[in-house]
Amino acid sequence: MDEKKKVDLLSEMIQTKSINGNEKEVAKTLQRELNEAGISNEILPFGDNRANLVATLGSGHPVLAVSGHMDVVDVDEENWNTDPFELVEKEDMFYGRGVTDMKAGLIASVIAMIELKEAETSLKGTIKLLASGGEEVGQLGAEKMANQGYMKDVDALLIAEPSGYRCVYANKGELNVTINSKGKAAHSSMPKAGINAVEHLLQVLNKIENKIKEATDGIEK
Repeated sequence: MDEKKKVDLLSEMIQTKSINGNEKEVAKTLQRELNEAGISNEILPFGDNRANLVATLGSGHPVLAVSGHMDVVDVDEENWNTDPFELVEKEDMFYGRGVTDMKAGLIASVIAMIELKEAETSLKGTIKLLASGGEEVGQLGAEKMANQGYMKDVDALLIAEPSGYRCVYANKGELNVTINSKGKAAHSSMPKAGINAVEHLLQVLNKIENKIKEATDGIEK
């Protein structure tokens, strides 16, 4: 794919107002490019104007999944010096909603697959594109693809999120914990006969904080 077509594709993607909940048009654009290259793909709708897209190149293991999201966050145009839904080039930089997070990364993944196909590169395994909807709010698209089994055969996962031109092999995670604390009611004249459930939770929180500090002591990045 020549450089002009790459920029034109990014421009088209930026013009597509895929604010969270409106990802299907982006999926259709990517599908058009994949179809022209002869790469197997499928759009997976999951609501009004919402969709994921899956594409595969090659066969067998190992399976490398390359993933990116098609939605962007909403726009406060007062904070912009340019039209957020128009690709603007200025001083060797591109500006537009989603250029960094993360339409350029997603397009780069698609272009890489197309150029491998065009070059008839022999792959020892499979590249699987997982383009998700709804990443910015709720991660609904990724959850649906996982539940539908698209991650079951994956051996490695590459995310084309912006990282300041650094290859990052780990990222911050999330752990949700539900803690039940039981207390014992007592009359205010006999507080020692009661058990304060809130105090138990404070103790748990303090232990978690100390454990995190111990585990991350000396880590700068």
